[in-house]
Amino acid sequence: MMSRMRKVAGMAVLGAVMTLTACASVEEEPVVDETITLETAKQTTMQVERQIAELVPDVSPDAIQQQQEGVLLSCSDDGVKRWTGRTTVAVDPGRSDGLLDAVQEHFAALEGFESLRETSQGGIDLTTVRRDGYLWLVSIERDGALLDVTSGSACIRLAPSEERLSSY
Repeated sequence: MMSRMRKVAGMAVLGAVMTLTACASVEEEPVVDETITLETAKQTTMQVERQIAELVPDVSPDAIQQQQEGVLLSCSDDGVKRWTGRTTVAVDPGRSDGLLDAVQEHFAALEGFESLRETSQGGIDLTTVRRDGYLWLVSIERDGALLDVTSGSACIRLAPSEERLSSY
């Protein structure tokens, strides 16, 4: 029950962050990448989730839990969607110190990424945005025992056969 509540809360936060980062003002439409498919958006988002997870020192593959299905959130009223995902990593006690710094440094070295640290109700979060609209919200949970990565793809237009999907 608590895990489901955390997932719903994470998606709500991600949705709010995406709304704020998608456009500078309420009148502007989000930038839509017409060149990518839903599958490409999903794979790109999940690949970066995995990169973040692998920044945990001495991480065991069993410690990484990456959801294979994500929710599709609306980017606009005309059917444009964003694929959202989540990866968690069980962290050994004491190994989470400096982890957000390592993630932020990793992205600072990559062109097209920008990161911002924020203090939230649960602690400190790191929001990383890629120039083309992808984003990852990284937080340390459970007193340092869990790295939580909630993500969202760039806004895309779904194929007609995908338009009725709520998750993928």
